[in-house]
Amino acid sequence: MRTYPAPKRTAGLTLLAGLVTLLALLLAGCGTTTVGRVHDASSLMAKLRAEGANVQEAGVITHPFLAVPGRIITVNDQEVETFQYANAQALAADTANIGPDGCIGTVGGGMLDAWTAPPHLYKSEGLLVIYLGSDAKILHLLTGALGKQFAGA
Repeated sequence: MRTYPAPKRTAGLTLLAGLVTLLALLLAGCGTTTVGRVHDASSLMAKLRAEGANVQEAGVITHPFLAVPGRIITVNDQEVETFQYANAQALAADTANIGPDGCIGTVGGGMLDAWTAPPHLYKSEGLLVIYLGSDAKILHLLTGALGKQFAGA
């Protein structure tokens, strides 16, 4: 007479093997750091550092067309401006007058603040990031961390 393994036992062993594999994968991830979505200057700095950039805090900045003061960080020796808003809605309201080319509109038209280099403006949650420059590596890092720019050159 032939004997066959009980189907329940095989299913139980398969389930146990799957759980052991899952546990091993989870434990293998312990001690590693993953940088999630960028929501403020600190998380942006962490994400850029995780990509190998040299990032330092460098000071503060204000623009007459923005309601909040900003922080300047340097990314591989290039200045990047960050502005933190309470939420994405406050950011959207404050940047509604920024045209697709990065020009700042006023009631009478025109520009409130002349850019010193080609502007690149990014949004992520309540964070506005402005980079004035054309360094391909910086643009690549910012796009990787924040997504496609919403305005600028």
